[in-house]
Amino acid sequence: MADIQAQIQDTNHKRFLQHLEKSASAVWFVAMWFWGKGYTVTMPFITMASGHEQWRDHADNGDLEVLIGNERKRVEVKHLGVCFTGREDWPFPDFIVCAKHSFDNAQPKPDYYIVLSNDKEAMGIVDTSYASEWTTSRRTDSRYKGIDQDFYVCRPDRVIWRKANE
Repeated sequence: MADIQAQIQDTNHKRFLQHLEKSASAVWFVAMWFWGKGYTVTMPFITMASGHEQWRDHADNGDLEVLIGNERKRVEVKHLGVCFTGREDWPFPDFIVCAKHSFDNAQPKPDYYIVLSNDKEAMGIVDTSYASEWTTSRRTDSRYKGIDQDFYVCRPDRVIWRKANE
């Protein structure tokens, strides 16, 4: 049984690393979006754990740091597998912000979550100052084998919807 569990963890860790590498284009896209609007953007250095057991040693400090006014804002970027243009065609009844454990354990906490449409034509921006309004929902993460986890979700009317070319 322990061998099977170790194999599942190893497979999931390899998938996580693949998703992390694929997410780089979305992070760069959002960085360029902010930069094109005149903001100073920093991308923190990331390291990758060689195995699942070392993941805590490689947890990052966010995808981007954006200087807004005189404040550094931590921004997390997600790239969704479906297309949307805004609230009108959002295909879900709620909006998944993030895995509960990732927000709860983050230091410092992210200021914003940005979720890109699959075609990168639109984005949903979640301001974490409204985190007290979020609810928790247990869901299966279809990207990984045997992973059910709690996610924070918010109402779609609490999301700031933007076209990428705005």
